Amino acid sequence: MSNAAAEIPTAGTTEARTVAAAGPRDLSAYKEEQIAGGDLAAAAYLLLWAIIGAYLWRTARRQAVAESALRALEGRLDAEFARAAAQAGRGDAAAAERAP
Repeated sequence: MSNAAAEIPTAGTTEARTVAAAGPRDLSAYKEEQIAGGDLAAAAYLLLWAIIGAYLWRTARRQAVAESALRALEGRLDAEFARAAAQAGRGDAAAAERAP
């Protein structure tokens, strides 16, 4: 037992003074929140909905452009078929051969 007692640093030793000089660390800076957790959660929630909203707006806009292009193509096809039918009705054999 005397060996175990000799291993424990006493108040006068250098090792004991180093631990005592360091003392407890001040962790108050880590305990205080810079931004409250509720505020961060609300910001993340709003950011998520903003991203979803932007994605839906962009998708709707691209769909509207595609629908407009489709309507224009349908109009061109209808006009082409009407022109081909009119030429075929007049007896123009060459135009009837070119028509689908």
